[in-house]
Amino acid sequence: MVAKDKETQDVAPLWERQPCDTDESWPCFVEYRDQTPPRRALRTQSTSYKRLAPFAQIAQWSREHEWPARVAAYDAHLDEIKRSEVEAIIRQSVREVQGEHLLLIKDFRELLDRELQKFLKASAMSDMHGLLKPAELLKLFELNIKLHRLVMDLPTEIVEEHRVLSKRTPQELELLAELERRVLVDGDGKEDH
Repeated sequence: MVAKDKETQDVAPLWERQPCDTDESWPCFVEYRDQTPPRRALRTQSTSYKRLAPFAQIAQWSREHEWPARVAAYDAHLDEIKRSEVEAIIRQSVREVQGEHLLLIKDFRELLDRELQKFLKASAMSDMHGLLKPAELLKLFELNIKLHRLVMDLPTEIVEEHRVLSKRTPQELELLAELERRVLVDGDGKEDH
């Protein structure tokens, strides 16, 4: 039901005017299309277009010109626009938050570097400490690295995988053993030791 303009070969979306739409049916379709769901052809007939077409005619146009399918395509088009806009807003928000976090991390690193320099200078000259104790400095350093990795969407901890083999079938265990043997075999077909 997609109309093609023979001169330009442009494809008109289903919710736009099609060759089957007459000057009488087109305004009725537009009103039907622009209703909030659930749409009703009867609501189209009860508006200003009532003078143009009786309900029986509107119902016939709806069937013959596939209005429900056309407005379903229109709804999908609007949903895609909304989804794209929401995704763009989310992407922009994430970029802004990441930018703010990176600035905070930069400031944090500068503070950490200043305190580290004070600590190193004081340590070299005497037994006196800087503003931070060594343990506090280490915690700040670790926190800085963790925050940086979070902002960069990198893992912040080592997570070990533990396989529970007791719930595996004998066939699954044999397959796992075969896979492990293959992993242990180097490119020459010899097992690594």
